Amino acid sequence: MDIKLSIEKIVFHPEKVAQVMRRKTASVLRSGVKYLHKTAKRMIRSSQYPSKPGQPPHTRGKGKPLQNAIHSEFDDSALVGTVGIAPSLGSKKRISSIAAIHEFGGKGNATPDGRYKVGDWGPIELTGRLTPKQKTRWNALALVHRFTLLKTPGQAARANSLASRFFGKPLKSTSTYPERPFLAPALKAAWPKIMEKFGTPTP
Repeated sequence: MDIKLSIEKIVFHPEKVAQVMRRKTASVLRSGVKYLHKTAKRMIRSSQYPSKPGQPPHTRGKGKPLQNAIHSEFDDSALVGTVGIAPSLGSKKRISSIAAIHEFGGKGNATPDGRYKVGDWGPIELTGRLTPKQKTRWNALALVHRFTLLKTPGQAARANSLASRFFGKPLKSTSTYPERPFLAPALKAAWPKIMEKFGTPTP
């Protein structure tokens, strides 16, 4: 039996193809933004000690405040995704500003007036003495003091007293933060996985 097939007319709907591709692109980009957001959070670890300059910063306290300062959003209409530090208000404003400074390094206020207050993490007990080599370390204060969440004015006053005694002078109103990037390393780590999500585009 012979079968003959003839094509008399081909109808192409570019607008429908474009709509399908746009939906797929949006889905992949949205997934990529979420993956990058999670990767950036995983870059930051909890520790009572600061991380080494050049390494992703550490966070202190309950609720992982530094990780929670990272936000992401995706604009479906523009097909644009954003992952970064979003400005916060109230008690979280300080965390957001410090998180933003960490990426490139710079100066900022550790506390509004440069001193510890209730709600901050600060030194509460002297635990040892520094060796001559440790005295030159950038995290010298944390090496010989136990840090805790300051819950009372008395604890805040003691933290300020210990820190002032340690440094031999009143606390500065601003602190210099070395570069501790976490967004750029997160993008570098997540990029191969994000590109895999695209695969071969098909309608």
